[in-house]
This record gives sequence, structure tokens and C-alpha cells, in this order.
Amino acid sequence: INKSNKISYDAVGYGQSMVFGIHAKPPVVPKLDLSLQYQTLSRIEYNVDNVKGDIAQYYDITNDKNFRTDLPAVLNLGAGYHVLDNLYVSTSFNYYFNDFAHQDSILSETDYDNSWEVALGVDYRFCKYVGASIGASYGNQGTTDTSNSSFNPVLDNVVIGGGFEIYPTDKLTVSLSCLYANYFDTDYYLGSKSDSTKTVLSKDVINAGIGITYHFN
Repeated sequence: INKSNKISYDAVGYGQSMVFGIHAKPPVVPKLDLSLQYQTLSRIEYNVDNVKGDIAQYYDITNDKNFRTDLPAVLNLGAGYHVLDNLYVSTSFNYYFNDFAHQDSILSETDYDNSWEVALGVDYRFCKYVGASIGASYGNQGTTDTSNSSFNPVLDNVVIGGGFEIYPTDKLTVSLSCLYANYFDTDYYLGSKSDSTKTVLSKDVINAGIGITYHFN
């Protein structure tokens, strides 16, 4: 009997959170921007449906199964400086309070440590109609070799991205962007190391996007 070793399923969940922020421009340094933002935890419980694959039951993946993958509370700190009228340099630091969130996968419970990201970006305005930006970030995800997801690995990473902004009119902005995320391979054990086979988790992501913003006022 031929059996498929693939598993697929649909999972739907909803959540909500609140965001509080402060943006300041110190009078003594008018070209400096400072920001602080806090986003509360978003509790999300997923319901599984449309499970396919002959070995899904082996992993206890069944219709109507529920699991929680919350979005943790986040503290964001940012700073930017106008080096020139058309050159803006910015940096940010994001801290995720994973200890207070359930971030389970469909396979098992997980226990991530708190994680953080740091980023640096540069924006340059060539003229009235065209601008460009480039940036990079490093993320430390707080995972361990026994607490992760083999379906969607959470891995430390370096991300590099860039984009162009076009301003056809004062009210219209068209954005084009692309990024590459280099995730670091990591060993993973589903269970204790003594009685589990080692798996290497790995992934790479390339994203491209286009955005249109129009100011009605």
C-alpha cells in the first residue's frame, strides 16, 4: 500500500492587542527622532481543519484540534537622525516577552526564552520624486534545541532589505521593496536528546512587496 508521507492542514485563529507609543523630537537636537512603543500580548488559539496525509494521525494532527500560538508583548525602541536634509539614518531595538506567551506548535508545547532584534537603516531622497532605502537586522529568537517547530522553524537570522519609493504627486507614494532573510541552521530534538533523533532545521526566505499610499488631506 502506497502511503503519502506529506501532511497538510488549515488552521485559523484570531487575536487582538493594544499598542501604546511615544514619539519625541528633543528641542536641543531638532534633527533627532526618538520613539518608544509597547504592544500588548495577543492571545491566539488556532482551530485545525481540512487535515490531509496518511501519517497525520501518527502526529496527533486531527480535525478540530486546538493549539495556541500567541503573539508576545513587544517593546520597541527607535532613534533616527537627519544627517543631511535628504539623508536619514535610523536604528531600532525590539524585545519580545516570550516568557508570558504560549507559542506552541501543532506538534507540541514550546518554551521559548525572551528574544530580541536590532536593526539599522538608511533612507536617501534622490530628488522630489524618488527615494531609496536599505537596512539590515539581526534577530536572536530565544529558542532551544528541544523547543522549536519542525513545521515552521524559528531560527536566529540576519535580514537584508532595500526598496524604492516613488512620489508621482504630493499625496501619492508608490513603494517597491525586497528582502532576503538568512536563517542559521540549528539542531533540533523532538523530545529529550537521549531518546530522540537529531533533525537539522533550516530555511531561507525572499520577500518582495509593493505598496501604494494616498493622503486624502
